[in-house]
Amino acid sequence: AHARSFSEAESPCEHARLYDAWLSDPEVFIRTDQPKGLQGLHVGCLWHSAKGSSLQFETYRDALRSANGPDHYVVPFRTVHANSSWSEFRTVLAEVLDLNRPTNTWAHQELKQVFGVFAAHGQRLRSIAEALEASLIFVI
Repeated sequence: AHARSFSEAESPCEHARLYDAWLSDPEVFIRTDQPKGLQGLHVGCLWHSAKGSSLQFETYRDALRSANGPDHYVVPFRTVHANSSWSEFRTVLAEVLDLNRPTNTWAHQELKQVFGVFAAHGQRLRSIAEALEASLIFVI
């Protein structure tokens, strides 16, 4: 079976409605003294562009539905080359999601766990190929 190619603007996750069960609307977070959303849970989608020259990545930060839709990023071709490493890809994720910034003022930021990348069924992803196969990914 041949996988369908999607353009840069066309998300396979939106097309298949994969986000529906995983995103929350801002109004369900009724407390005004806390940020809205599920802090630190980023729900995203990864796919090859139709031309295959880049990876497309979109994400809903903090698993929060947005009227503007997801944030969209193009992962540079050098990162999607067959010889690219998972650590290079993780570096791109950390940059676009700004994952290395302090999220609070607590002491011992050096003890903060590194982020993980997971498929919807809970499997930890360990390669670009696994992330592409999963399509819908969770960065926590």
